[in-house]
Amino acid sequence: MNQTFRIARVLGVDIRVDVSALAIVGFVTWVVSTGTLPEVAPGYSALEYWLFAALLAHELSHSVVANQRGIKVRAPERCSVRC
Repeated sequence: MNQTFRIARVLGVDIRVDVSALAIVGFVTWVVSTGTLPEVAPGYSALEYWLFAALLAHELSHSVVANQRGIKVRAPERCSVRC
């Protein structure tokens, strides 16, 4: 069952989100921001951990969708942070 709802409309294009995807991204963001990041990179505020985790979950979702649509996803040649 595919349950989506519209969260915005930009230039005539509906921006829709799947309920299960929203729940998964929310859970991953919570786990990373409250557990993993504070252990791996201590010294930041809770807001900074949440923002980074949300950005990470968002970008990873692009890779998941690309893989589902048969688009090859690879690691970048060079990273600005330690890979």
